[in-house]
Amino acid sequence: MNLLDYVNALGEWVLSSSINIVFSFVALVIGYAAYKIVNRQITRLKEQEKLEEGLAYNLSRISRWVAGLLVLSAVLGQFGVTIGVISGLLTLLGGTIIGFAAINTIGNAIAGLIVMSSRPFSVGDRIFFNGAFADVVAIELVYTKMLTLDNVLVSVPIRSC
Repeated sequence: MNLLDYVNALGEWVLSSSINIVFSFVALVIGYAAYKIVNRQITRLKEQEKLEEGLAYNLSRISRWVAGLLVLSAVLGQFGVTIGVISGLLTLLGGTIIGFAAINTIGNAIAGLIVMSSRPFSVGDRIFFNGAFADVVAIELVYTKMLTLDNVLVSVPIRSC
C-alpha cells in the first residue's frame, strides 16, 4: 500500500465513523463544562469558608478524575472498546494503590490485636518508653495512649510499643 491508499482508508473511516466522532467531541465538551461548573462551585464554597482548603483541593482533583473517566468511557464506548476491561484495569490499579497506602494501618491493627491478646502491659501500668516513663491510659486497636509524668497525653502507634 502506498500513502494514497492510507489516506483513502483514513477518509473512509472518518466518514463511516463521523457520528461517533461528533458524539465523542460532544461528550468531551460536556465533560469539560461539567468539570468547570463543579470546580467553580468548590472554589466558591472555599471562598465562603464552607470548605477547608485541603478538602476543596481534594474535591477538585476527584471531580477532574471522575469527569475524565466518564468522558473516556463515553468516547471508547463509541468505538467499540468494552468498558469491562477498562474498569477491571482501573479496579486492579486502585486496589493496588489502596493496599500499599493502607499497609502501615493494617500492620498497626494486627499489632494492636496481638498486644490486646498477649497483654504485655495493661491500662494503668507505668512503662518506660522512648527514654521516659509514662502511664498507659488506653490500649486501642491502632494506638496506645500514654500519659507522661509531665501530664502530656501521647498516642503511639502499636507497632512502636
